[in-house]
Amino acid sequence: MKSLKFGLKFWQEIVLVASIGFPIAAFVKDLIILGRTMDRTDIFCLCFLLPVFICLIGQFFWKNGTLSMLLAPLLFLYSLFYIFVSFAMPKYIAYNVPNPNNHLRPVILIGALLLIFAAITMPKKYFKNNTV
Repeated sequence: MKSLKFGLKFWQEIVLVASIGFPIAAFVKDLIILGRTMDRTDIFCLCFLLPVFICLIGQFFWKNGTLSMLLAPLLFLYSLFYIFVSFAMPKYIAYNVPNPNNHLRPVILIGALLLIFAAITMPKKYFKNNTV
């Protein structure tokens, strides 16, 4: 029961870690198992995602408000990436995200809105006692 309360307290970090972790896992699978080579887009995405992923994991241990304030804009941009994926990307992009059909587009948009909400509300829990 205590771990469930801890999980609900940090639901934003859990959702964001999962949404970043799955593309990194797919990326590593393509590189190692399938032997695909990296291009400039892959290198850029990996250089962006790995530090954000490591900082999100560190957020579980540090519980730092400043770190959450620094991560919020980056995670907001990452969430906007999913909206871009649902509308304007070619058939396959980095992380093997397929271009969604019409029936898949609302699911990706709802997921992107959840990620945006999580990115915006994550820093608020650390500063809720302070009034500005």
